[in-house]
Amino acid sequence: MPAGCYRRHFSPGNYLSGETRDFNFNGGEMPFPKNELPGSYILELVDVPVREFSYVDPPSGRWVIVDLINVRYLTLWSDGGPFLCVEPCWGLTDHYEQRAFEEKEGIQTIPPGGELRASFTMTPQLASCD
Repeated sequence: MPAGCYRRHFSPGNYLSGETRDFNFNGGEMPFPKNELPGSYILELVDVPVREFSYVDPPSGRWVIVDLINVRYLTLWSDGGPFLCVEPCWGLTDHYEQRAFEEKEGIQTIPPGGELRASFTMTPQLASCD
């Protein structure tokens, strides 16, 4: 993960609890215990200047670079299996205590006749055999 300031949004049971924790990260290997990934990590990219994330699977030699330049939130999760789900998000899940739709945290407001353009890039690669 790249260096920067992140905000974790806690979502036990896949609903936001309202609890958040900001943390500064110097960059490097994901700072979360693998055994906690079934609970998911919803991260807000508060101040992450370089938004290029690299995910590596050393045993297989596979890796992927995900450029999240236009992404505000990122969800990381796994069900404990041999994979990591990386979900770029432009809004947040519901809270335990529901809010009116237009008041949802992270909601993107699109005016009538307007549009939302959002993107990210993903580049899969194999490690060099050199």
